[in-house]
Amino acid sequence: MLMQGQSLEVPHFGYSTTLDLTALHLLLPKLNSNIPKRYLPPSERPSSSGSQVNPSALCPVEEAEVPESGQYTKLTYLPMLLKTLSKAMEEWSLFRSSITAPSSSSSSTSSEVKPTLTIRPNVDIAIDLSTPTGVYTPTLQNVNLDSMYSISSRIKHLTHLSRQVPPQLTPNDIPQRGGTITVSNIGALGKCDFAQPVLVPEGSLASVALGRAMWKWDVEDDYWMEPDDDDYYDRRRRKGERRLKMGVCWSADRRVVDGTELAAFMECWRGLVEEPEWLIAGGV
Repeated sequence: MLMQGQSLEVPHFGYSTTLDLTALHLLLPKLNSNIPKRYLPPSERPSSSGSQVNPSALCPVEEAEVPESGQYTKLTYLPMLLKTLSKAMEEWSLFRSSITAPSSSSSSTSSEVKPTLTIRPNVDIAIDLSTPTGVYTPTLQNVNLDSMYSISSRIKHLTHLSRQVPPQLTPNDIPQRGGTITVSNIGALGKCDFAQPVLVPEGSLASVALGRAMWKWDVEDDYWMEPDDDDYYDRRRRKGERRLKMGVCWSADRRVVDGTELAAFMECWRGLVEEPEWLIAGGV
């Protein structure tokens, strides 16, 4: 076992668990049927010619134009997961923090100069994008201020820019001060339950890899009764159902984040993912 002083020298540690996406899956049809028309391709936008009432007649609403590369017809789980993650990060200021290295021009000796921890007012999340020319990690800034629809549009636009040859990502897309958490959606690339992400030194405070969502049979504890149990043959007591499960693997900076803090933060995120009705109470 590592002593407290020794543990501070370990760059990162891992934590793995599973998220139940069934509730989000059931929400998708309703969310997809109500995508704001500015995010839809022109051919998919509903016609307003038959409408007798214009809600913007008194005061027209000026909306930012969505580029063609940011338009879509269906939401995926990723923007929903990022939105719920941002809500958890709003509650946990620790995960909105970044480590600032000491200035090389400091007059103090190297033993006296220590990194500082800066807490950001808003949520910045970096996402790994796999492209023909390599992996890029643009940052979604101020995610907590965006809707799921807006997050989906931003991801699609960044993906389009990163896959151009050469890539069209700008310094604003990949700022020097990246996200405090990096998300890798490895489940979109292969049938993988768990994969431990590598935490880059002086990069994000934590990194999370999302596995592929798969339907699994979920049962209660009393389902696995032994044959000698009195109620073994009473199938009415053995309940189970299919649930959509996704493996989640974390790496976190041990210098800042304690294992119990990461576990508690994960449970906060889990509550929002598995019971998304809490988002309504939170004003989303």
